[in-house]
Amino acid sequence: MNIILFLITNSLKIFGLFWIAGGLFVCLEVLKSSRMDKYIKAIDFNHKPNYKEYIFSLAIGLLTLLSGVTLLVSQNIAILFLGLLIITQLMFFDFREKKFKASQTDSDKENYSISPQTYNAYLTSIYVTIFALIRYCLNIFVN
Repeated sequence: MNIILFLITNSLKIFGLFWIAGGLFVCLEVLKSSRMDKYIKAIDFNHKPNYKEYIFSLAIGLLTLLSGVTLLVSQNIAILFLGLLIITQLMFFDFREKKFKASQTDSDKENYSISPQTYNAYLTSIYVTIFALIRYCLNIFVN
């Protein structure tokens, strides 16, 4: 039982490193996109930045970063951050679906469709949360 706990804990630590990098990447991309929108708005007064999209993306990036840090240091609070991440991702999907249905042009529909990478990140969040819960339960059982 200890070997399983050891393997899961170290796997989550390694995954935490990737999760930190992913969270930083998302946050930086949101900042770059929001800056680009400001430049576009300065040129095209009809351009309306999608601030809700930025808020969701930044929240997802920060929660990914926080969950990665807590996974790396093997804290049980990672389960809370992972849970919040999953809820935020579901809210983002709902937001995107409503925008997709309200879209009138193919370009807008393409912009509001959910990419396979985003959906895979959501599934990965679920799997990591399950493993973090297993580690938490095993830790209680072993100790």
